Amino acid sequence: MADPSFPSLRLRIALWAYRALWWIGLPFVLLYLRKRGRKDADYTCHLSERFGRYTPMAGDPPVWVHAVSLGEVRSAAPLVRAFLEGGAHVVLTHFTPAGRRETEKVFAPEIAAGTVRAVWVPFEFGFAWRGFFRAFRPLFGLVMEIEIWPAMIMECRKAGVPLFMCNAQYPSKSYARDRQGLGLRAEVMRGFAGALVKSNR
Repeated sequence: MADPSFPSLRLRIALWAYRALWWIGLPFVLLYLRKRGRKDADYTCHLSERFGRYTPMAGDPPVWVHAVSLGEVRSAAPLVRAFLEGGAHVVLTHFTPAGRRETEKVFAPEIAAGTVRAVWVPFEFGFAWRGFFRAFRPLFGLVMEIEIWPAMIMECRKAGVPLFMCNAQYPSKSYARDRQGLGLRAEVMRGFAGALVKSNR
């Protein structure tokens, strides 16, 4: 059941400012990618994906795994294997070329078979995330490690895509600190549908 108190007015105002900053900062983000692309051409390949333009994935709606970098892909690999063995399709979103290349190497047979896709994560624009959801229609999303991207979280809620944080370690002291002042970070965390955490046992 949707929480009528979420998001609060202060968070809605903060999200509006956040979106505005992304629009203002977009030229600098593109310049950053262009600069990195001089050393690694993969930074500027498939640029349209970062704006939510994807080739739709055939078959049943996939599980979505958000693994930004090389280390996160390696952490996610056993989880992805488990989903594949259960007959699921998987789409992985990345930000760095190293992460994407690792997925393309480790899951090359599955990519060829159409059961795995590796794509860039969209920029933090609502229209880009809506394009991602139209193309893939994910059953749910799993975010490796602690990745708190407000547009991603809020657009998942709007699209009805449950988003879970994996390997989550959010100490009570950190949560208490984040609740101080405006408490925006703590409130954004409420947008997750749940978290997968280590057991005390």
